[in-house]
Amino acid sequence: MAAPSIVPIAITIDDRTGYTLWAPPWEEDGEQWQAFLGAEGRLHLFVSERELAAYSRTATEHDLDDHPVWPIVATLPARDLTPDDDHRFDLDGLYELVAEAPDRWSVGEVADTIDIVSRIAECCAATRIVRDLEQVPEVGLLTMGADAFVGREGENSWNEVGKAVDEHWETVLTRLGKRIRWPKVDVAVLEAEERELAARESEQAGKVSAERAKRKGASARLGREVEDADRRALETDDDDSDDILVEEPVTGTAIIQLPSTAWEADADEVDEATEFWESVGILPVELTLPEGSGLTLRCYVDDTPRFLGNKGTVYLFRSSDGLGSFVRGKSPHDLRDIATWADVVDSDVPALPAEDDRYDLAEISELFGRGDSTDVFDYSRLAHAFDGVLDIAEYANLDSVDDLIRPETPLGRALVESQRGVGKSLAPADTAAMAAAWDEVVEKVSAAVRWRD
Repeated sequence: MAAPSIVPIAITIDDRTGYTLWAPPWEEDGEQWQAFLGAEGRLHLFVSERELAAYSRTATEHDLDDHPVWPIVATLPARDLTPDDDHRFDLDGLYELVAEAPDRWSVGEVADTIDIVSRIAECCAATRIVRDLEQVPEVGLLTMGADAFVGREGENSWNEVGKAVDEHWETVLTRLGKRIRWPKVDVAVLEAEERELAARESEQAGKVSAERAKRKGASARLGREVEDADRRALETDDDDSDDILVEEPVTGTAIIQLPSTAWEADADEVDEATEFWESVGILPVELTLPEGSGLTLRCYVDDTPRFLGNKGTVYLFRSSDGLGSFVRGKSPHDLRDIATWADVVDSDVPALPAEDDRYDLAEISELFGRGDSTDVFDYSRLAHAFDGVLDIAEYANLDSVDDLIRPETPLGRALVESQRGVGKSLAPADTAAMAAAWDEVVEKVSAAVRWRD
């Protein structure tokens, strides 16, 4: 299960859009929890992200106040509480969605909309909100995706979903509306904080601009030095003139150039291979560690990551051929009981990881290591690497990794920010504080890996 997090969501109901916070399921003390921003069986919605931010600063008793990352979320500025497209739920628009043809997008949106309402109902201890709707068998097929609505039988099932929405959704919205509160909030509490934030960002932008100007000047000086050296070489007949070396000045910029992997392919080849791997529900994964880049396979069983490996050890291969030979062999591993494993064994489709399944932990180590530079990089660059780390940590039972990314640690705060995808940047002081912890995380992950070729 993923590390505890809180994400902003937007809900449109009765022609009104409100903003709130949702803590997706997390595990604590052996129990699974889930919560929304609210209290006493009521969901709190706010008319703007600023009101949501102001409430987070001032409210002390609500259903998220004891969440592990609440101390971080409670300090986020309003702009960081803007939901992404995947966390905007138009409850009023469900009627239009079920009227469309059942494709991956319409089925997915219908499933997500009903799911979020069901989660709210559960957290508000009011499951009767969706009880009648969820008792329709065809509604349960939504979790299977668009494939459940293919062909004549699938079309009939989709029509039944539409009928169920027509019959029950208005009741769902009425019952849910009675569980929603729209608290009044004074946003004045944010004004001083927003002025201070704007000043800090202006100062940081000035530093970055100054560094860029410095590097541009250094580059221009280098160009002039090269031109002068060339001119001197032409003006002399000395045979040794060919040995003139021009030393490039140090500008403080580190260029990361990792060696290309043995399974590089063009986009069309990757897309073609991905079509097969997605059909079997097992995907190739590239993991880049200080020791090099390797391939493995990963799937999810009940939302739990499972790798090509054994007893919590991930098997990595330096070549696609090495991976293929192992797949066709008889060695025991944790993917043998996957229903589609026989299809993988019989296939000759190369293991070409899609971009979303390539995790470069070594690059992040390099970036963190440049903490004394005025360079900054987006939190979004961390989010993807964290995804790979968390999956391996869960599969390999790396509890020590959880300790390194606790919400109160610098690296834990970076994890929260990266999962939120708010487009902020890491300042040099931040990267310096996180570098040692990240290196330890990479060391733990490396210890959970076994190279097989």
